[in-house]
Amino acid sequence: MSYGNNNISGQVIKFEKPDYTEDNKQNKILFLSTLQMNRIPFVSDYKLLIIKNGSILSHALIISRELKIPVILGTNSFDMLKPNTSISIDLNEKHFVVKEDS
Repeated sequence: MSYGNNNISGQVIKFEKPDYTEDNKQNKILFLSTLQMNRIPFVSDYKLLIIKNGSILSHALIISRELKIPVILGTNSFDMLKPNTSISIDLNEKHFVVKEDS
């Protein structure tokens, strides 16, 4: 399940701590297991949210829509991604490409 219709590229950040903050969020893609209420203030500037657990009726989808942040929900496909991996995602075609480091 995804919300948004964009092609998005950026670096993956895995959210490990509830108080985690990152500089230059605009160029980053945030990967979360779940979107808990205490994390909402930290997600507003990211380019894309990837949330492992969620569905069309989840709070994560509603919050991302209100914040106008594209989101991918309910996927295990991104577990293999390491922090700082660069990826490109096509939300229209529903696929992603891991970019090789140069």
